[in-house]
Amino acid sequence: MIAQLIGKIFCTTFTNDSLLEPQMNTIYHKVHILQTLNYSLTDSLMAIAIIHSLSKTYSTPEDKLSSDAIINYILVEEKSQKSQSTF
Repeated sequence: MIAQLIGKIFCTTFTNDSLLEPQMNTIYHKVHILQTLNYSLTDSLMAIAIIHSLSKTYSTPEDKLSSDAIINYILVEEKSQKSQSTF
């Protein structure tokens, strides 16, 4: 079960068809399940999993490998992309 959860975390692909925050929450839900099984991922690995899940339309900062920093950066970029596509 642990291997399957980790595989799902790192094989997730986010789509541009729906908001990213709920998609990222599915990763966090799987991480929470891992924690209840006494297995945890480091924050850096969480950030890498999130970056790996993004579509190619998103850029990511190379110097910020914390999950909170990555999530904030991505949500700002998503908002920017959505506002540009409405013009």
